[in-house]
Amino acid sequence: MDTVSYVGAEKVRELGIMKNGCKLVSIDESEVADRWKKEVTRVVLPNGMHLFCHMSTDAKAKLLQEISDRLGNPFVNMSKKVNKSS
Repeated sequence: MDTVSYVGAEKVRELGIMKNGCKLVSIDESEVADRWKKEVTRVVLPNGMHLFCHMSTDAKAKLLQEISDRLGNPFVNMSKKVNKSS
């Protein structure tokens, strides 16, 4: 969550990344797939956008690396920033 907020949720949303049939970053609850609305599978970011987070730690690490690569951010190996103990 912190990394997406740092990079910019709007920029990440523009990438159009989908996970498990759900947008990774949604403007509001109306964009959240019905099957995920009742589960604790997303967090509300400080800017009010919703971040889908129902995936394994390894999937999150790969996703962070993809975001970094696609946005051309100067982060080297973002996947190392994911807490592997959780």
